[in-house]
Amino acid sequence: MVAENMPAVSAPSPLRLTPGKQILVLCGLALVLGVQLVAAVRQWSITSDEINHLHAGYRCLTCGDFGWNPEHPPLLKLVAALPLLAMQVNDPAPGACGMANSKAIDFHVGHDFTFANPERMLMAGRAAASLFVFALLALVWFGARKMFGVEAALIAASLLVFDPSMLAHGALVTTDMAATFGFLAAVLALYFYLESRVGFYLIITGVATGIALAVKHSSVLLAPALLALAILDPVFVSSAEKSRARRILENLAAVVIVGLIAVAVLWMTYGVRYAARPNGAETWANESVADSNSMIATRIIPGLERAHLLPEAYLKGFQDILVDPEVIPRPAFLLGRVYRGGRWFYFPVAALIKFSAMVLIFALAACFSWRFWKKHRRELLFLIAPPAIFLAASCASNINMGIRHILPVLPFLILFGASGTWVLLSRYKNGLAVCAVAVILHAASSLHAFPNYIAYSNEFWGGPSNTYRYLADSNVDWGQSMKEAKAYLDRAQPKSCWMIHAYNDMDSDYGIPCGETSEFKVDEPPQHFSGTVIVTASALAGILNYTGGARTAAMFRNLQPKAKLGGSALFVYEGDFDLSSFVASYHAQQSAGMLAYDARSAMREAQEAVWFDARNHIGHFVMCLAAEALGNPVQAEQECNATLKVLREDPNVLADRHGIEKYMRSHGMRVSTQ
Repeated sequence: MVAENMPAVSAPSPLRLTPGKQILVLCGLALVLGVQLVAAVRQWSITSDEINHLHAGYRCLTCGDFGWNPEHPPLLKLVAALPLLAMQVNDPAPGACGMANSKAIDFHVGHDFTFANPERMLMAGRAAASLFVFALLALVWFGARKMFGVEAALIAASLLVFDPSMLAHGALVTTDMAATFGFLAAVLALYFYLESRVGFYLIITGVATGIALAVKHSSVLLAPALLALAILDPVFVSSAEKSRARRILENLAAVVIVGLIAVAVLWMTYGVRYAARPNGAETWANESVADSNSMIATRIIPGLERAHLLPEAYLKGFQDILVDPEVIPRPAFLLGRVYRGGRWFYFPVAALIKFSAMVLIFALAACFSWRFWKKHRRELLFLIAPPAIFLAASCASNINMGIRHILPVLPFLILFGASGTWVLLSRYKNGLAVCAVAVILHAASSLHAFPNYIAYSNEFWGGPSNTYRYLADSNVDWGQSMKEAKAYLDRAQPKSCWMIHAYNDMDSDYGIPCGETSEFKVDEPPQHFSGTVIVTASALAGILNYTGGARTAAMFRNLQPKAKLGGSALFVYEGDFDLSSFVASYHAQQSAGMLAYDARSAMREAQEAVWFDARNHIGHFVMCLAAEALGNPVQAEQECNATLKVLREDPNVLADRHGIEKYMRSHGMRVSTQ
């Protein structure tokens, strides 16, 4: 074993950069990163979660109301909203503090708040949020230099600066980049502590862990990651076998201190107040908790709430992210197939598609640096164990909605690949030149994708224009291409148009003169339409029920688009279209919304849905429920069985067939096997 305090053994150093020159290089890389971010985000419309986060941060700052958007901790939102305090903000909901709300209301009020103000407000929030990606760049540089030397630092930082995933999320008012920074900062700070046993680094580890927790709930995975490092570090590194047990105990005690500091930081981001809302007003909670099988959601979190051990809004948000995808599994699209709920292989495959080809090649090459890693066991442990734990937990998750959810894995991959590959190439005379060429190719791939970083896929999969074939959701279209759609329509000047888009925006937000189908607004489409139709990649994947799901996806499957926008975020079609499945979906969604308070109207709308599309399973099921409510059990049984028949014959339709069967049996209905 290598002695614990043995200095790191690095590859021979052909670069002779003084500390001053190293800082200049780092500043130059930061400038390149900033130019790319500004040039890209100025072309993007607002993305889905930004609508909610910026408004929630403003409420937190102006009146201490953490009940808006509690599903995400507040730190990133607070940072992004800080510039708004120096701006003239038009508030369309001045009574929002303490107002009764829900997840749906959160997005609607956030939407109205965003579009009641000039776009410079959003850009100011994005500029503030981008501080985390610049901090991440500095962290990668100094971490790589400390562990492996300046060459590895230069390679790793260059890979990060031109990485499409980093550029896609680096300047958005979303939690993913801030969580990525916090996760890496906590792990590297613990590394520095175990290297030096200096208490300052232990405090920094606690603060970094607290920052990560205060940004995103998935950062709770730092707990098992840091515990694993505390236990495994003496096994991998200590030369004296008898001292391992003592070292493990010392390390575990250090992790306990880290946890206490982190919880204190978390409390501070909530203003050291348990209540989510000012004056004790209630915050919204997930109504499906009673249907959950999660012990954490149904027992542990309520216990923490009763004891007031963590802030109320943090606990409500944590409970929501556990319950929501479990009770109502979200559809996932991967390699051309739709799945109901998560699959363990989703994120590994998505990473092979979305991560830069050169980053993947560097990481593969680094695996062959056996001798180097044998001398750098601690470094190998810290670069492998935390992302492995994070990825394993993500693979067990039921949320398969975007590579952004495993973004904390990427900096570790970059550090591992840069250091290991440099060691391999440094043995050769032209090794540095080869590395430079590889980084240039990496940069070329990124620049070729500009500004379509959100829809990026690497060259092995055909680039951004083909990402829609393999992935959907925020991997392709997150609402970022509405400006491009408006520019296209301004050029084409179609006589009539219809837009089918995803997430929390409307055509009117960007002056798009089309009928629309979206989460926020569903116009009733005509049964027959002639003109231009613009369709989101997520609708083509068949995962959006409000657009007609798989039935609508099939309608466009064999059509040749006239144009692709945002890489492959939006597709433009022209011609004559039978929109029966859209009309059916419109009436089905209307009927579902009416069911709770007007069963007769719900029945009429559901009948309309089935008239336009006899295979609309939502229409049939609403008719079943409405008939039951109206005291017609025979019709209810017939319509529930009609729902099951549709689901059995079309496996691409995402619905809980077993849940429907359970409902029928509980209400005394016979389940037909036909």
